[in-house]
Amino acid sequence: MAEQARALATREKIVESAAQLFSTTNYHVATMAGLAHAAGVTQGALYFHFDSKVALAQEIVGAAAPYSDWVATTEQLVARARVDGDLSQTLSISDAARIVVGSFTGTQMLSGVRESWGDLRSRLEELWRFLLPILVVRERVHFFVDTPRLVWSVEAELAQIGAP
Repeated sequence: MAEQARALATREKIVESAAQLFSTTNYHVATMAGLAHAAGVTQGALYFHFDSKVALAQEIVGAAAPYSDWVATTEQLVARARVDGDLSQTLSISDAARIVVGSFTGTQMLSGVRESWGDLRSRLEELWRFLLPILVVRERVHFFVDTPRLVWSVEAELAQIGAP
């Protein structure tokens, strides 16, 4: 039983270290040797748990359950926008939700790496200025031109529906 607990702890350490390394370097640049070193394990231990970098990346993405919740929550908000007449009828609700969540996640991650989130508000404003003309029907875009208000009202919407 102690061996199983140690193996689980090692696996978790590998996953956490790899996620950190992938976020600070390029996935394609990271090597299995570098991943083992970052986790403080031997390459043999790394290969015992993951037979490839792809398998390790898949574990990291699979462990990112909050993203699934965020996409589901965003789908609810996007569906409501469609009912309210704000969302283009030609867009897929699920595609729009995944793009918004992925874009937001990438924006906040890049802000964290480059500026310790000091520029997050302005980066989110840029993101919405780019996405809104794509997502919102032309006749309604003018309702959303105040992007700072929009960015922070999204937080209020998420809190209202109990999103994480």
